[in-house]
Amino acid sequence: MSQKKAKIFKSLGNRHIAFDVDAKEDIIAFIKSKPIYNKKFNLIIDVILQNLRVPDLFDKEDIDNKSKDVWAMKFLKGGDNPRIYCKEVRTADKNYVIVAAAVLEKKKNQKNKAKEISLIHQVAENIYTIIEPKKENT
Repeated sequence: MSQKKAKIFKSLGNRHIAFDVDAKEDIIAFIKSKPIYNKKFNLIIDVILQNLRVPDLFDKEDIDNKSKDVWAMKFLKGGDNPRIYCKEVRTADKNYVIVAAAVLEKKKNQKNKAKEISLIHQVAENIYTIIEPKKENT
Protein backbone atom coordinates (compact mmCIF):
# COMPACT_ATOMS: atom_id res chain seq x y z
CA MET A 1 0.00 0.00 0.00
CA SER A 2 1.29 3.43 -0.79
CA GLN A 3 0.41 6.71 0.84
CA LYS A 4 -0.49 9.36 -1.72
CA LYS A 5 -2.03 12.80 -1.94
CA ALA A 6 -5.02 13.84 -4.02
CA LYS A 7 -6.11 17.41 -4.61
CA ILE A 8 -9.79 18.23 -5.11
CA PHE A 9 -10.49 20.25 -8.25
CA LYS A 10 -14.29 20.15 -8.57
CA SER A 11 -17.10 19.68 -6.06
CA LEU A 12 -20.87 19.62 -5.74
CA GLY A 13 -22.20 19.33 -2.18
CA ASN A 14 -20.36 16.48 -0.48
CA ARG A 15 -19.23 14.88 -3.77
CA HIS A 16 -15.77 15.71 -5.09
CA ILE A 17 -13.42 14.92 -7.97
CA ALA A 18 -9.69 14.95 -7.28
CA PHE A 19 -6.44 14.20 -9.08
CA ASP A 20 -3.69 12.00 -7.68
CA VAL A 21 -0.96 14.62 -7.24
CA ASP A 22 1.70 12.36 -8.80
CA ALA A 23 -0.43 11.38 -11.81
CA LYS A 24 -2.11 14.74 -12.48
CA GLU A 25 0.16 15.85 -15.35
CA ASP A 26 -0.25 12.54 -17.23
CA ILE A 27 -4.02 12.56 -16.73
CA ILE A 28 -4.43 16.17 -17.88
CA ALA A 29 -2.15 15.57 -20.90
CA PHE A 30 -4.32 12.58 -21.85
CA ILE A 31 -7.57 14.56 -21.44
CA LYS A 32 -6.22 17.42 -23.56
CA SER A 33 -4.77 15.11 -26.24
CA LYS A 34 -8.10 14.95 -28.13
CA PRO A 35 -11.11 17.28 -27.98
CA ILE A 36 -13.46 14.29 -27.58
CA TYR A 37 -11.57 13.19 -24.44
CA ASN A 38 -11.95 16.65 -22.92
CA LYS A 39 -15.66 16.69 -23.74
CA LYS A 40 -16.21 13.17 -22.35
CA PHE A 41 -14.18 13.96 -19.22
CA ASN A 42 -16.42 16.94 -18.44
CA LEU A 43 -19.51 14.79 -19.05
CA ILE A 44 -18.19 12.04 -16.75
CA ILE A 45 -17.40 14.62 -14.04
CA ASP A 46 -21.00 15.87 -14.21
CA VAL A 47 -22.32 12.29 -13.99
CA ILE A 48 -20.23 11.62 -10.87
CA LEU A 49 -21.04 14.90 -9.12
CA GLN A 50 -24.76 14.51 -9.79
CA ASN A 51 -24.67 10.91 -8.51
CA LEU A 52 -26.05 9.51 -11.77
CA ARG A 53 -25.57 5.88 -12.82
CA VAL A 54 -24.21 5.70 -16.39
CA PRO A 55 -22.11 2.50 -16.70
CA ASP A 56 -21.05 3.31 -20.28
CA LEU A 57 -19.19 6.36 -18.91
CA PHE A 58 -18.25 5.48 -15.33
CA ASP A 59 -18.40 2.04 -13.75
CA LYS A 60 -16.91 -0.06 -10.98
CA GLU A 61 -13.95 -2.28 -11.87
CA ASP A 62 -15.04 -5.08 -9.58
CA ILE A 63 -12.72 -7.81 -10.89
CA ASP A 64 -11.71 -9.34 -7.53
CA ASN A 65 -11.40 -8.61 -3.81
CA LYS A 66 -8.21 -6.58 -4.36
CA SER A 67 -9.93 -4.14 -6.70
CA LYS A 68 -12.40 -2.84 -4.14
CA ASP A 69 -13.23 0.86 -4.60
CA VAL A 70 -11.71 1.12 -8.11
CA TRP A 71 -13.79 2.74 -10.85
CA ALA A 72 -13.12 3.45 -14.53
CA MET A 73 -13.91 6.58 -16.52
CA LYS A 74 -14.66 5.25 -20.00
CA PHE A 75 -13.97 7.53 -22.95
CA LEU A 76 -14.66 5.63 -26.20
CA LYS A 77 -16.19 2.21 -26.71
CA GLY A 78 -14.42 0.26 -29.42
CA GLY A 79 -11.24 1.62 -30.93
CA ASP A 80 -8.61 2.34 -28.30
CA ASN A 81 -11.16 2.22 -25.44
CA PRO A 82 -9.07 4.47 -23.13
CA ARG A 83 -9.78 4.71 -19.42
CA ILE A 84 -8.85 6.67 -16.35
CA TYR A 85 -8.83 4.41 -13.31
CA CYS A 86 -10.08 6.06 -10.14
CA LYS A 87 -10.16 5.29 -6.44
CA GLU A 88 -13.31 5.91 -4.40
CA VAL A 89 -12.54 7.52 -1.03
CA ARG A 90 -14.97 8.29 1.76
CA THR A 91 -13.69 10.82 4.28
CA ALA A 92 -14.37 10.93 8.02
CA ASP A 93 -16.73 13.88 7.49
CA LYS A 94 -18.86 11.80 5.05
CA ASN A 95 -17.51 13.32 1.84
CA TYR A 96 -17.36 11.16 -1.28
CA VAL A 97 -14.21 11.68 -3.35
CA ILE A 98 -13.34 10.09 -6.69
CA VAL A 99 -9.58 10.32 -7.23
CA ALA A 100 -8.41 10.12 -10.86
CA ALA A 101 -5.31 7.98 -10.37
CA ALA A 102 -4.02 6.36 -13.58
CA VAL A 103 -4.45 6.46 -17.35
CA LEU A 104 -4.81 3.43 -19.60
CA GLU A 105 -4.63 4.80 -23.15
CA LYS A 106 -5.59 1.56 -24.92
CA LYS A 107 -7.76 -1.32 -23.79
CA LYS A 108 -8.11 -3.65 -26.75
CA ASN A 109 -10.05 -6.52 -25.17
CA GLN A 110 -13.31 -6.89 -23.26
CA LYS A 111 -11.77 -8.96 -20.47
CA ASN A 112 -9.06 -7.39 -18.34
CA LYS A 113 -5.62 -8.78 -19.17
CA ALA A 114 -2.56 -8.83 -16.87
CA LYS A 115 -1.62 -5.20 -17.71
CA GLU A 116 -5.07 -3.86 -16.81
CA ILE A 117 -5.36 -6.03 -13.70
CA SER A 118 -1.96 -4.85 -12.46
CA LEU A 119 -2.92 -1.19 -12.96
CA ILE A 120 -6.29 -1.69 -11.23
CA HIS A 121 -4.55 -3.35 -8.26
CA GLN A 122 -2.02 -0.49 -8.04
CA VAL A 123 -4.86 2.04 -7.88
CA ALA A 124 -6.68 -0.08 -5.28
CA GLU A 125 -3.62 -0.15 -3.02
CA ASN A 126 -3.30 3.64 -2.87
CA ILE A 127 -4.29 5.29 0.41
CA TYR A 128 -5.10 8.95 -0.17
CA THR A 129 -4.82 12.05 1.93
CA ILE A 130 -7.32 14.48 0.42
CA ILE A 131 -6.18 18.07 -0.08
CA GLU A 132 -8.94 20.68 -0.14
CA PRO A 133 -8.60 23.56 -2.61
CA LYS A 134 -7.57 26.85 -1.07
CA LYS A 135 -10.53 29.09 -0.35
CA GLU A 136 -10.52 32.58 -1.84
CA ASN A 137 -10.91 35.50 0.56
CA THR A 138 -14.10 37.36 -0.27
